[in-house]
Amino acid sequence: MRVLVVDDETFVAELVKLALEADGHVCYAAGSIEAAAEIVHRFPLDAVALDLLRGRRDPLAWVEEVILAFPELRGRIFVLTGRPLDDGERLRLAGCGATVMPKPFTLHDLRQAVSDLESAGRAPNVPLRGRPLASPLAEDS
Repeated sequence: MRVLVVDDETFVAELVKLALEADGHVCYAAGSIEAAAEIVHRFPLDAVALDLLRGRRDPLAWVEEVILAFPELRGRIFVLTGRPLDDGERLRLAGCGATVMPKPFTLHDLRQAVSDLESAGRAPNVPLRGRPLASPLAEDS
């Protein structure tokens, strides 16, 4: 899978990137929403792991923009945050199908979450962009 890791703490982004690459994933790292925005438009992605960065751009608004532009990423965004979210933030993220992983999270949990996405019926390392998501009900019929 192709995963974008966004965190303004460089060591966290690199640690997550290295752990996912060790599992055979292709990873991109960004230290800001601006850098992440460039990557998401340049490379096909299967998932995003995003810290709620404080910066010039609202990270929740960016998540909403990404889902509008790339609806195949719905349910494939992991929000890594060390602060409590208010009800409005939780609703906005739920509307995007994002999964919240509170910090400190374990690398095992994130690796497992990415692995679960990969095993949800797609061949590994095949980007989703341009392909519809498989319905979870399709396998039951």
